[in-house]
Amino acid sequence: MAIDPRKDPNATVVTTPLPSQLARKQAARAAAERAGGSGTAEAPTPPDPFRRPANEDDDGYDPYSDRPADNPLFERDPWN
Repeated sequence: MAIDPRKDPNATVVTTPLPSQLARKQAARAAAERAGGSGTAEAPTPPDPFRRPANEDDDGYDPYSDRPADNPLFERDPWN
């Protein structure tokens, strides 16, 4: 039976922010300081670290194509 943290007073929920969430908060905090410290200024969105640049060279190279072919897992009739 799973523990329901809404009903169990001893259960605690621990959340860890993602690196992208931390970066977004830091960027918003820095933008707020630059804007005069009001904290209500719209922060610019930081670039997504997982998005490739549009001008990146995509030569179609497959890094797994260098590997030799795997042996089959079974033989049709290994005794003949």
